[in-house]
Amino acid sequence: GSGPCVLSLGVANFISCADSTLSSAQVSRDSIPRTFRIHLASIAHYLRRDRPTSANAEVASVDMARPLRLEYENAVWHLTARGNEQRDIFRDDVDRERFLRMLGQTVLRFGWKVLAWVLMSNHYHLVVQTPQPNVSRGMHWLNGRYAQWFNPRHDRHGHLFQGRFHGALVEKEAYLLAVARYVVLNPVRAKLV
Repeated sequence: GSGPCVLSLGVANFISCADSTLSSAQVSRDSIPRTFRIHLASIAHYLRRDRPTSANAEVASVDMARPLRLEYENAVWHLTARGNEQRDIFRDDVDRERFLRMLGQTVLRFGWKVLAWVLMSNHYHLVVQTPQPNVSRGMHWLNGRYAQWFNPRHDRHGHLFQGRFHGALVEKEAYLLAVARYVVLNPVRAKLV
């Protein structure tokens, strides 16, 4: 058929394109065309735009799930996380030092390699290589641990970070250089240095 495709590896373990269905065992990084390996936010946007009917429960459950993030061995990611309501997540040097210590723990725990980083007052940028496909687990651990430390220290409650982290897969060396330049020059553009 020629209907829309729904990518649903996390919820129902299938890719459905009209009449045909592939199992997740048939799907590997190499079987997905390079041009298809894009941010799944655009797929999530597509799903939100065309809300499925309740008659198609499997597709409806995909629509309600958070967007899927494909992860690969030895991937390079540009990761960002922003404070909820754009509030500060680093109020002083103690906060910054604790975050960097926790980032170091994350690197050891998940085997990451940090290629570049910058801490701004209300957000941060990381460029990391993940030898194992564990970027989501690592970011969940890092942001969760930091929020658990930050909130009592500053006598606050609730979400520290605005939604999930944002991750952009860096697939080309030229893009890696541009991303690293963007990250390290972020304070200059903000006129902080």
